[in-house]
Amino acid sequence: MNIEKPWRLEDVKFQDEQNGRRRGEIGPVTVLEIGGKYSLTSHALKLTWFDLDKRSVDAALGLSGDSPYSATRRAKFF
Repeated sequence: MNIEKPWRLEDVKFQDEQNGRRRGEIGPVTVLEIGGKYSLTSHALKLTWFDLDKRSVDAALGLSGDSPYSATRRAKFF
C-alpha cells in the first residue's frame, strides 16, 4: 500500500488453516476468512472488525493500515 494505492482484499495472500479457515497478513493487518465472512485486526492501531462481507473488507483495510494513505482516510472518516 502507498499513498496512491490502498490495500485491497486481492492483495492479501491467504494460507489455508484447519476447519476451513484462511489467514493472511498485509502490513500490520491480519485478515481471517471463515465461510465467506472476514475479520480484520490492525496490530498497529489495535482495531478489530468482525463479520465483514467481501464488499466491506477493502474499506476496512484502507482504514486499518499504518501509512500516510491510511492516516488521511482515518482523518476524513472520523
